[in-house]
Amino acid sequence: MSGYKFYLKKQYKKARTGLIKTSLGDVKTPAFMPVATQGAVKSTPINIIEDIGYEMILSNTYHNILRPGLKTIENFKNLSNFMDWNKPILTDSGGFQVMSLSKLRKINKKGVIFQSHIDGSSHELTPENVVETQNIIGSNIQMVLDECTAFPSTYNDAEKSMKLSLEWAERARKTYLDSKNRSDAQFGIVQGSTYEDLRIKSAKETINIDFDGYAVGGLAVGEGHDKMIEVLNYTVPILPDEKVRYLMGVGRPENIIEAVSEGIDIFDCVIPTREGRHGHAYCKNGTLNLKNKMFENDKKPLDENSNFNFSRRYSRGYIHHLIKSNEPLGGLIISCHNLNYYKNFMNDIRLSIENNSFDDFKRDFYFKRNSSWFSSMLSEFRLFSFSITSNSSSGKLSFSVFTASTHSSVSIPAAAQTSFPATSGVSLWEGLRTPEILLLILSTVVQELITKTKKEIANNLVQFEDIKKI
Repeated sequence: MSGYKFYLKKQYKKARTGLIKTSLGDVKTPAFMPVATQGAVKSTPINIIEDIGYEMILSNTYHNILRPGLKTIENFKNLSNFMDWNKPILTDSGGFQVMSLSKLRKINKKGVIFQSHIDGSSHELTPENVVETQNIIGSNIQMVLDECTAFPSTYNDAEKSMKLSLEWAERARKTYLDSKNRSDAQFGIVQGSTYEDLRIKSAKETINIDFDGYAVGGLAVGEGHDKMIEVLNYTVPILPDEKVRYLMGVGRPENIIEAVSEGIDIFDCVIPTREGRHGHAYCKNGTLNLKNKMFENDKKPLDENSNFNFSRRYSRGYIHHLIKSNEPLGGLIISCHNLNYYKNFMNDIRLSIENNSFDDFKRDFYFKRNSSWFSSMLSEFRLFSFSITSNSSSGKLSFSVFTASTHSSVSIPAAAQTSFPATSGVSLWEGLRTPEILLLILSTVVQELITKTKKEIANNLVQFEDIKKI
């Protein structure tokens, strides 16, 4: 290893902050990595990624073999020079492609033979040559070749895949340690699908191989958020405290904040740029779909609370036009905006852990995103408007509903009631902290309106029921 070290700085319950030191610079954790699959982060110039403040990006071994190719990368000395990115790079091994390109590959104990999705040419990945390839790429942190199990998977298939990944991991570690010009660090990967005993076995045996850090792979493949967190709950505690914990391919803010709660340190995902290209902008108070006609004449910036000047200079109405017109500039603006949101999000997470206020940060995060979602749903369907009022003496909340012809006051169910100080300046929303409470309120309002205004909402009944299921 050359210059690699991980320092654990602060821990709040299971959430933690740390510092990864590499030969190309330091990375503060928890950290999110933009994905530069083929040596480029889609729709995002590399100088903007630098300006935003990202400290490490992810690239992919398999895709770099195909394009630009190892000869081109070697001609530029390494991928960092080729991209003009002078900070750390983590490279995935190609294990995810073992799953995602299943129709184009054959697996055996030696490795994987791929048929290129570009020109049909044949390429073999083995635990050994993947290490050598990542050394050529100039990875600061490289991942071992593994078999990423699809979901759902039978127990037998998951066990077989897990055992093969362990065999490959041992071979990859030996090759790495024998390498003369090796990367800064090499991480092992825990597999086992959603089976607890397989995950635990995989974690323990991967630790025995003694890697520089550990990743939890094979998640975000269809198992759902709750199952993902369940897997982390019994897997992460086994991983060494003194080494980096990486959750591969996970990137929705809700996933990240819960994974941090379980002790995860680094993340990667294409979501910020992929959803940006499709018109979805991440903001502190929720996600905006700029395709919606409601933004056609909106003069406000994407996020009024953002200090990111690159996206603030453009109005929502203009970006709406770009997205609807399939102008690449629209996707570029939102992608850059989303990456800035993610960077600030991780900064805020780290700060809250260091200040022992992570629980409060989580509550505020869900409150802002869910209250925004709630009000936007009601507004978008144009069924009714609402306000929340309280009884100053009891601290109890009630819901006032306004339709075209009626005004109804609905008591919030006892299960959703939260007392709060009846002091000046305290927001009435402060008691509404969880998505469960918001959904409970929505369900109550829907039922009340169905009872009191049947004729008025008859045509919208299906839409109401859809909202309740979201």
